[in-house]
Amino acid sequence: MRPPKVCRQAYLEAVRDLIGWCKACRAFTTPDVDSASRRRTCPVCKKRTVAPAENALLYGHFQIGG
Repeated sequence: MRPPKVCRQAYLEAVRDLIGWCKACRAFTTPDVDSASRRRTCPVCKKRTVAPAENALLYGHFQIGG
């Protein structure tokens, strides 16, 4: 499965507002996720799969584009 594409503006807003990326939901879902956070719980799916936006991009969980 290919990683989803996220527009650059959504990514920059997530970084600025500390919104974490949920690997299971494949979306920005979780507030207050700073760059030192690890495996936070997603409020949507209740799984511990949330990473900071910068790390999620680095690990290839999503791509910038589209």
